[in-house]
Amino acid sequence: MSLIVRCVDVSTNPIKTEEFFLEFLLVNDTTGQGLFEELQQLKLDIDNVRGQCYDNGSNMSGKYQGVQRKLLNYRENGFTEAMSTAKEIATDMGIYPVFLEKRKIRREIFFDENTCEPSQLVPESAEEKFRIDYFLYLVDQAIGSLRRRFQQYQEYENIFGFLFTSEKLNSLDDCDLKNSCSHLESILKNDKFSDVDGEDLFVELKK
Repeated sequence: MSLIVRCVDVSTNPIKTEEFFLEFLLVNDTTGQGLFEELQQLKLDIDNVRGQCYDNGSNMSGKYQGVQRKLLNYRENGFTEAMSTAKEIATDMGIYPVFLEKRKIRREIFFDENTCEPSQLVPESAEEKFRIDYFLYLVDQAIGSLRRRFQQYQEYENIFGFLFTSEKLNSLDDCDLKNSCSHLESILKNDKFSDVDGEDLFVELKK
């Protein structure tokens, strides 16, 4: 996470806004709580700080199910397409596009051993081993990451969703709108203070 501080200098006329890059932070937990704990180490007065986070992503509300079906479909059917593309790239690079089979080590089989075990009857090819150990592993990691990201987007939708579009805002009746404004006030509250007065916001949005 890149940390940039924006300062408002009210001692000048006109008032100036300046930005200063501080550092890159290694973040292992990207939840709101995790980011808050990282920022706490900087010993900033939270009462005097307002934060904004950007991940260069668009509003993904309502798109989760469609994307999930495509990720999951790629997991089941994408290996063949990925192999075809990889072979084309390898050929263009002058590399023979084939998996090298490991040399099989033969050993003596004793008379009391069971020689009909499934693993002996159906040996695993190098391509199948790659599909299981690498392709599926990477795809599963990507699916897990996207699921966590969409869960975060859903949390944002539950808090700020009523403000995203005029259509969404106009679809709410007075009771739902007032509840949404009150919920936003409670989320943004720190001790007894909040950045938003739910009642005032409701009145402004009704104008």
